[in-house]
Amino acid sequence: MITGARCAKRLRLARHSPVASSSSSVSRILHVPSPRHITFALPAYDAPHTSPTPVVDFRRSIEQQKFQDLEYAIQQDQPSYRRIWGSYVELINFVGLYSIPFDVHQKVLWACSPSPEQARLDCAKQISKGFSPFAPHPHESRFRVVIQNMKEAGHRPDLEDYHYIIRQFAAVGYHYGALRVLREIPFVGLQPTSKSFGLCMQALCHRLALPNTRKLQDKVLAEAITICNELIAQMHALHVPIAPATTDLIYRVLNRTMDLQALENLLKVAYGIDLSYPDRPPLEFWQALRSNNPAGLKTPLPFSTAALNTTIDVLGRLKNVSKLVQAFEVLTTPLPSRSATVPSSSFEDDEDDDFGVNSPAVASYPLPFAEPNTFTFETLIRHVSLASNHVLARHYLLQAMALDRQVDRRLRGDCLRLPPDQILAPKFNVNRRMLLSVFGLANRVHRMQLMRWVHSKTRRMMHRKKADIQYYSAIQSRWNVDAEARHLSTSNSSPTPSPSTSSIPDRQTGELVTPLFDLDFDAQTPREPAPKVFDINLHLKLLHRDLAQIEQLERHIADVVGRTSQRLKERLGRRVWKGKKVWLRHTGRDQLVEPSEWVEKVNFRKVRILEDGVGALNEESKKLRPRRTPGSLVRGDFFTSRTHRDLRNRR
Repeated sequence: MITGARCAKRLRLARHSPVASSSSSVSRILHVPSPRHITFALPAYDAPHTSPTPVVDFRRSIEQQKFQDLEYAIQQDQPSYRRIWGSYVELINFVGLYSIPFDVHQKVLWACSPSPEQARLDCAKQISKGFSPFAPHPHESRFRVVIQNMKEAGHRPDLEDYHYIIRQFAAVGYHYGALRVLREIPFVGLQPTSKSFGLCMQALCHRLALPNTRKLQDKVLAEAITICNELIAQMHALHVPIAPATTDLIYRVLNRTMDLQALENLLKVAYGIDLSYPDRPPLEFWQALRSNNPAGLKTPLPFSTAALNTTIDVLGRLKNVSKLVQAFEVLTTPLPSRSATVPSSSFEDDEDDDFGVNSPAVASYPLPFAEPNTFTFETLIRHVSLASNHVLARHYLLQAMALDRQVDRRLRGDCLRLPPDQILAPKFNVNRRMLLSVFGLANRVHRMQLMRWVHSKTRRMMHRKKADIQYYSAIQSRWNVDAEARHLSTSNSSPTPSPSTSSIPDRQTGELVTPLFDLDFDAQTPREPAPKVFDINLHLKLLHRDLAQIEQLERHIADVVGRTSQRLKERLGRRVWKGKKVWLRHTGRDQLVEPSEWVEKVNFRKVRILEDGVGALNEESKKLRPRRTPGSLVRGDFFTSRTHRDLRNRR
């Protein structure tokens, strides 16, 4: 076996033979084999010569070919991400990290993995197969390597590069990675923007939307509360304006976490609302104005109906009725704005020294408010009823009925004065859910007076819906006749259509529901929804639906009221026949009542339930004690006049 030393000795002792002729000259050069990852083949006419300059030229051509291979892999319509990453690694090993331009690193960063949309679909497929949603992004290591290569080569990644990585993590709900990337941005000399925080909040919302086990549910909610509060605090500390899309995402987190502190921080930072004093700006705005710090005084976002509904829903689910009522009363009423130039009183300096800053006349902007819609009153009445506050439940139901009449009068006037295409659609109407919330409270606490009151209001709303249907049906017929007349008077072959039938608006906000990944974080002003034109066909459809639901509810309430009254009278009747005292409202005290007098007061009638129907009234029923009849269709033999009449009508 020939060793390496002997080979070197033989090469060293070799001599050139004298040149005899041009045909006998042979040039022999020793070539060291290239590494396996950069092995290449050259044509015969490109064989290297003894001069070092051709070798350099060939190396440059190889480097150029490596760059072209990487560019070709990136520009494919259906690129192979493994090929792109392999070409990138091969280029680094052959050329060196410092010889690769910055734009090449950026192209690889954006092309070494599938798009965020495709990553979201792949994540959903993996979860459907049983994989854990806590798994990190499959190409997280690639992103980390490319960013590290940029730094080692002396380049600084752009902010959009970090945003792309956060978008990738948000697509799979990897909120840990998104938060780490956000924390790294200031260390490279960049300033996070509202888009940076919004993408992190998007990752958190997606993580909450992914399926969790019962053991992990509490952990995820606790982490969401901590991260949400941290992001809001950082935005406030860095004076980063909150984009409207970010507030939508924060509200989605609040709907799951139900954290009061996060809600208060969001309202202060985004809308300039202090839940403790909702009729004046927060202290942070006062201090910024007094210290002449324009950076600390940001113009708050306009308060929308969707934000109002979520605020009321969160406060109601937290069972904080006092803040719930306070927020609703203040945030739904437009308060007059006060300018900082309002002359102060002579006692202002003394009050400031004793109690601190207490001047509400520092708001140079209109105080926020929003117009309530149907879902606002539904949420308010439901939470007040669940809190067993029958006074507030009655009050807000009456307020809803008054607002319903006010909106209907405005709509009727517009139908008489304006053409159909200039009438705006109403945003409020009383429906079954409002009445059912109050009735559920009355039935739960056994308040017969409140139950009868809800029954009367239900019947009133039923009559109003019937009148509205009759009125708008006549308007619809008149508009159809006018449209046919315009069609006959013109030469156009197609009739002038009435306002097109649109879909039923969202029950919560009255606006279109924005998907989680269809948000614009660059917009600093909220997207105003286009005003909806009144569609009389849709309005009549909703009226018929509400009428059918209210009629069904009225029948149910009548049955419950009759059954509850019957049970109450039977229970008290047994006390009367036993010679015990009962409390009478007209006397205000307990007293003995004769059975004959009791039957007369409660309007009892004797009815014998037969197998084939209702029997005849027995005039001797007042002398008999109430008893149970085996096989009776309803409870007891004695019934009130209303219960007996309903039973006979149903027969």
